[in-house]
Amino acid sequence: MTKRYTVKGFERKGGVKVKTHTRAKPKLTTTEKKRRAIQARKVLVPAAIKATGKKGFGGTVKVLAGKEGIKSPEKLAGWLKGQAKKKGQLSPQHPYVGRRKKR
Repeated sequence: MTKRYTVKGFERKGGVKVKTHTRAKPKLTTTEKKRRAIQARKVLVPAAIKATGKKGFGGTVKVLAGKEGIKSPEKLAGWLKGQAKKKGQLSPQHPYVGRRKKR
């Protein structure tokens, strides 16, 4: 069973009272949203870039394909590999090829 979060009763503008109720997901405060965004920029994205440099494009696409919320794993894997190249984190086994020209 999923955890439920209690929302305390409060009064809206105009004197409308809202009773205490539960919800499945908590609403994030702006402070929490900012904290998560900072963590993503400082910790998660660099870790993903480093992992892509080690795994290569194909391995990264396979990992990203199963993730919820990622619409285009090929584009994201390509961007991560490009960033790994810029930062010098590509392994020699997976050299940067760039875009292939269509014939």
